Amino acid sequence: MDYKDRSHWDEFVYGLLYPGFVGSMIYELIPQTSTDADPKRYISIFTGIKWLITFLYCLDFLHLFSDMKSLTPKSKRPVVLIWGDILTSLILFGAFVFVKMRILTYPIVLISVIPWVIRWHKKHNVSDRVFFNRFGAMSSTLSLLFFASEYAGLKYIDLGNYLFGLSFLSLVLYCYYVFVYYNRHSKAIDIKLYK
Repeated sequence: MDYKDRSHWDEFVYGLLYPGFVGSMIYELIPQTSTDADPKRYISIFTGIKWLITFLYCLDFLHLFSDMKSLTPKSKRPVVLIWGDILTSLILFGAFVFVKMRILTYPIVLISVIPWVIRWHKKHNVSDRVFFNRFGAMSSTLSLLFFASEYAGLKYIDLGNYLFGLSFLSLVLYCYYVFVYYNRHSKAIDIKLYK
């Protein structure tokens, strides 16, 4: 295999990595036993966070397939887009796995990094840079404030509730980007850049 052949990487990332990870996440969310299906056990902050991360992952996958994939042919897709999508996929899946293990500090950092990774691989689109600079600054500021208050011993909010709120806010902002902002401000620039 020629490691420089972008069409092979395209098939790996968009044909295996994204669908495999999202399938694994959805499978994890489906109760497997009657004990898992018990509402007292299933309905929890951890399950809610995992659902939000899964929706965020699916939304990113939808954006890639509905908007980005049609703009760039496989053999000419910029390497920065492929690597950005690999990183985004790994970060979201990693956040999901940490929540599954009930380790919540790492997912806070990982969710806060997502806008910066997307900003990095969409750096050529001026409109995207503006949106993801703001999204990243908001996400990072909220996370830094949380960790500063934890470090100072000011436990104003539960870790699980905070991660749920951060994940929910990230999902809402990314929904706005995918369904409104991208079509109004970024798509025309992407067409010029990649066609």
